[in-house]
Amino acid sequence: MASIIRVDDIQDSGGNSYLSSNGSGTFTTSGLGLANTPAFYAKRTATQAVAANTWTKIQYNSEEWDSDLAYDSSSNYRFTPQTAGKYFYSLGLQMRPDNGTGNLVLIKLALYKNGSIYSNATIDFRNDRAYEGIPPLTGAISLNGSSDYIEGYTYASTNSDSALTIRDTTDSPNPNWFTVNKLIGA
Repeated sequence: MASIIRVDDIQDSGGNSYLSSNGSGTFTTSGLGLANTPAFYAKRTATQAVAANTWTKIQYNSEEWDSDLAYDSSSNYRFTPQTAGKYFYSLGLQMRPDNGTGNLVLIKLALYKNGSIYSNATIDFRNDRAYEGIPPLTGAISLNGSSDYIEGYTYASTNSDSALTIRDTTDSPNPNWFTVNKLIGA
C-alpha cells in the first residue's frame, strides 16, 4: 500500500522554512544551499587586438547572464563575487595573426586571481593555420567573497612577432567565453 504525505511547509525545529509549496506545484526553497550562484556567462562580441609576446586581459564584453551582477563586462572585465565559496570556471579563446598569414607559435590562456596567474594552459603550434584555438581552460577556485577577483588573460606569439587578434564571433557557438558558477556542497 502506498502512502501520501501532504504538507505546505517543511521547517526546522527553530521554525525556519526550508521547503514550501503554494498548493499548485510551485516550490520555494530557503537555506538549502542548492543555488549555483553567483554565476555568469560572458563572451567576446568583436575582435580584440593582442600585442605579441605580452600578457593581455581578454575583454569578455557581453553577458548572457549574471545572477548577482558580480561580473563587470564594461570596464575591468573581472568577476568579483560577494559570496565566499568554491567556484567552477571555464574560459574559451580563439585568435589569429592580424595579417592572416603569420604562423602562431604559442598561445597561452590564463585565469588570473587578484592580479596573478592562478592556472593556465598552453598550446605550441608549428604550422600555417591562420586561426588557432586553445582547448578550454577549466578548473575550480576558492574565492573569499569580499576582495577576491578573477580575470581571463592571454599570451601569444608568432614566428614574425606580428600583432594578433582575438577572433571575431561569426561562428556559433561563440569561441570566446568566460563563465563561472558557485559549486554546491564543496
